[in-house]
Amino acid sequence: MDISEKEPLIYDLALDAPIQKVWQAISDKDKMVQWYFPMMEDFKPQVGFVTQFDVVHPESGNHYQHKWTVTEALDQRKLSYEWNYPDYPGNGLLTFELEPNGDKTHLKLTFKALESFEPQKYPELSMANFNEGWTYFTNALADFVNKQ
Repeated sequence: MDISEKEPLIYDLALDAPIQKVWQAISDKDKMVQWYFPMMEDFKPQVGFVTQFDVVHPESGNHYQHKWTVTEALDQRKLSYEWNYPDYPGNGLLTFELEPNGDKTHLKLTFKALESFEPQKYPELSMANFNEGWTYFTNALADFVNKQ
């Protein structure tokens, strides 16, 4: 897939769940580990909060230490955090934006590279691979909140 490293990845989801439930799924560590990253030890939707955890790539076996720093947290409306790998170049920004729609929720997820992840050197960090990952996670989130 030819995805520009400069263009953000944007996903729009219509979730069959109230906004409170969706907010908990993306901001409460006990919910996040059920659909997102089970190895995450802590998360708080507070500006300045930092969490780190190790993820092993399923195909290569490479370890990727994830570091997230919360940059914006508006209760039940918006959550953003910088996303990087301390042992690799690059920095991204992940943003969840929520809008109520009756007893359902519209979620817009945006991931953009703030600094290049140097995909020529590290192909696993290409935007095409991020797209595969976000497609997986948006489906997992929808399944999670729709079953709750």
